[in-house]
Amino acid sequence: MQILGAPASLELPTTEPLRLSVLVHNESDDDVVCFPTLSGLADLADVEFEPSLGFIEARSIARFDVRVRHVDGGSANGSESVEAAWLLYAGGRLQDRRLCSVAMEPPR
Repeated sequence: MQILGAPASLELPTTEPLRLSVLVHNESDDDVVCFPTLSGLADLADVEFEPSLGFIEARSIARFDVRVRHVDGGSANGSESVEAAWLLYAGGRLQDRRLCSVAMEPPR
């Protein structure tokens, strides 16, 4: 199991949710149930995956739609960006981890 497509950096809008997709590849010969997460944003953003849990057939790719919404009052603690990580779990274990830098959209 591996994450094929997930952004390495995000600019999080303050007014509307950021919408994107994450691609996951099951390179094994077995069907797998998995779920991705975006860790490190607990105080800054609300992250939702659709579907939240995915059944991926052997040697297949699945797409998870992601909505990232800035939480009111959440801040990057005065820093320009926050280091987060895309995580992929399957079979009760962490299968893949990709770093992601998340910055707040500058005020307009």
